[in-house]
Amino acid sequence: MVESLIFIKERIATIIHKPEIEPKGLVILCAGYLDSKDYEHLSGLAKDLSKVGYIVVRFDSTGIWDSKGTIDQYTIPQQLEDIQDIIDYMFKEKTYNNVIIGGHSLGGFVALLYAASHPIITKTFAIMSPYALSRNINIKKTLRLENSGIRVSLRDVPGKNDKREFHVPFSNFEDASQYNLLNEVPKLKIPILFIAGEMDDVIPATKVELIFKNSNEPKKILVMKGMDHDYRHNLEQINLVNKEVINFLDSTNL
Repeated sequence: MVESLIFIKERIATIIHKPEIEPKGLVILCAGYLDSKDYEHLSGLAKDLSKVGYIVVRFDSTGIWDSKGTIDQYTIPQQLEDIQDIIDYMFKEKTYNNVIIGGHSLGGFVALLYAASHPIITKTFAIMSPYALSRNINIKKTLRLENSGIRVSLRDVPGKNDKREFHVPFSNFEDASQYNLLNEVPKLKIPILFIAGEMDDVIPATKVELIFKNSNEPKKILVMKGMDHDYRHNLEQINLVNKEVINFLDSTNL
């Protein structure tokens, strides 16, 4: 069962996937840089997790896509606040002993940041996540740099042959550059799954391996053969990643 679009705190556009059985746990999925909650890799993962018994929330961060707000609110602190607001909302209906957070690229980065400072998280996973952010994040997807301090980036609109422009202030990148996962992941004492793409030239596998090396056990890393950062365009690769995430969440050990 998939609920209709709802707005948490009247701003965060979310889709909640509910299983037909008593939930094994709550999973929060975080999207990559300027990515939509409706991109195939996130919506597909949410559906697959729901089929095996998890209640799953995917969402657009404040300031982009279906969520309310302005692009200057698209910051790391705001994304962390969005996650907290979603968890608070979900706990009003039911208490979950198993709370999982994960995501792709920037979404994995934010998921690990949140997990590092919130003991409520019981497992976490990061797909092709960087350990640090800078003005160079996803530079290949940048349309142009403007003298006014704005970066203009294009993203494909889910389900349409169209593009949407995002005008992101450089101040957002300056804010993001303050965070480094190599300082945060040592705080985690929960199971972590890292997934890297062998052909990823946006977040090379060596960068993911560095986060892995700085993390505590229990942990696991997978380098997916022939896979690049935009695996969301390849259904076969999406299914492979989804299978590994489900195996990780359902396993009692690594």
